[in-house]
Amino acid sequence: MDITVSKGRLMEAGAELLVLPLTKDKGLGALKELGDEVMRRAERLVKTQEFSGDAGKSILLPAPAGLEAHYILLIGLGERRKETLTDAMREAGGIAIGTARRLGVRTVAVDIGAKSVGFIDGAE
Repeated sequence: MDITVSKGRLMEAGAELLVLPLTKDKGLGALKELGDEVMRRAERLVKTQEFSGDAGKSILLPAPAGLEAHYILLIGLGERRKETLTDAMREAGGIAIGTARRLGVRTVAVDIGAKSVGFIDGAE
């Protein structure tokens, strides 16, 4: 398996699977970049309790028209706590790779930015 790390916008990654790890208490703000349709779907999933952001929980969405990606994977990191972030991100990585293998996709982009996981300032 080849792994490449690069900086850029998730939507411009050109990957088949887009992965967004989200903390339980941060909300869905990181999804705004992916457009209104993705936000509406995700909000519905939260409202119906199909996705809550609990650690290790995930949900796979088909990507809307207009994105190069085929799928969007939301992965819960649990509560926003600095001391558990490393373990939660490691678990999310395992979920993302397992999902990619199951789907047969060859390219995956993961948003590991501080904003998406709820750590947006140095004080955190």
